[in-house]
Amino acid sequence: MPYFDGTTGLLDRSVFISEEIYEEEQRTIFRRCWLFVGPANWIDKTGAYFVSSMGETPILVWRGADDEPRIFVNQCVAGDGAIARRERGIADYLACSCHGLSYGREGIVTGQAHLHAVAVPRVAIYKGLIFASFDPNAAPLTAYLGDFAWYLDMLVDRREGGVEACGHAAFRWEVDANWKVPAETYAGDAYCESTLHAATNMATGSLSPSNLDQGLQISAGSGAMAVLTDPTLYQPSAVVSAYEQSVADEVEARLGRDRARAMIPLVGTLFPNLSFDWRTRSLHVWHPRGPTRTEINTYCFADAAAPDEVKDAMRRSCQLHFGPAGLRSADQVEPWSSLTKRSGSLLAARTALNFQMGMGHELKRNLPGRVSDLFSEMNQRHFFEWWESRLTDEREPIAAIAQSMRIAPPYVAD
Repeated sequence: MPYFDGTTGLLDRSVFISEEIYEEEQRTIFRRCWLFVGPANWIDKTGAYFVSSMGETPILVWRGADDEPRIFVNQCVAGDGAIARRERGIADYLACSCHGLSYGREGIVTGQAHLHAVAVPRVAIYKGLIFASFDPNAAPLTAYLGDFAWYLDMLVDRREGGVEACGHAAFRWEVDANWKVPAETYAGDAYCESTLHAATNMATGSLSPSNLDQGLQISAGSGAMAVLTDPTLYQPSAVVSAYEQSVADEVEARLGRDRARAMIPLVGTLFPNLSFDWRTRSLHVWHPRGPTRTEINTYCFADAAAPDEVKDAMRRSCQLHFGPAGLRSADQVEPWSSLTKRSGSLLAARTALNFQMGMGHELKRNLPGRVSDLFSEMNQRHFFEWWESRLTDEREPIAAIAQSMRIAPPYVAD
């Protein structure tokens, strides 16, 4: 019995609260998919490292002596202590505080070559973003992205050098919501701009789309995006606007006229748990911390080649809207938490969640992927189709991290 019925657009609400489903997600989705782990500019020096997560698993991203990035499970092989306790730093060696074992940048314990950190077998960098997978047999990242790369490049390939994170650390906070709720929201929920975010848009002078012909929803590869086709709705700060005008010709030369001038990214999600909001230059990672708990990591990103004053303006915009005190965060937390909590009620168990908006109204456009009106739930439907297909993957489960108990291989670009 499927949890999501793509023919009717109805979803079983238990997917937001079930312990059994949550455990299966950790085994299948978060052990097999490519996951975003952090920005490449945070390890731009030999020995630079930062900590992050892949699903529930804490990880350590570390640039080795050969200047290649490696990723290890951030746990000492002799116990439960973390190899790295600080969020970021530069080091030739890191010592576990529990047993005092010292690890070199290749993950080998000093003086005990037979002991080494658990390595994540697949690592790839895409235009400033680091991704990894626990699945040693995972297809190359570019194959995983598929046609969505054509749209993702509107965010990360505008200028030479890709993008980088602005600021020293991500904004981190937790919400009482299942990780899929924000992920599917950012897959294409554009209509909430006129409802949920109406007061925030009014307070900040932001314009929101109000007509179907002001944008599109697109689902391609392993991602989904809502884009604007009315340039007048995009109103960045004066500093950012001047910058955008100054690089417009360069961006068009790299992306072509359609992606550079006719389509403006709004929000999007790369399955399973990486989302973005272009207007605030924010990347969000929805780390699962239980069926009804999610840790949010928000990064501000900008063109690596942008001037410092532009990066600072983008960082301020991101911080205004996201984080524990962000305006948009405050708008979103309550409905996300409410949906998760109420999915456990007796009435909810008998009532499926409805994602029928826009069914049967997909559009014919000369664009990669499926296309629909801006105000539609096509992308949400496709999100749960991806989720269902990966959750029920019948391949033999990866033997957790045990088969990765070896020295990390050199980084190989996909």
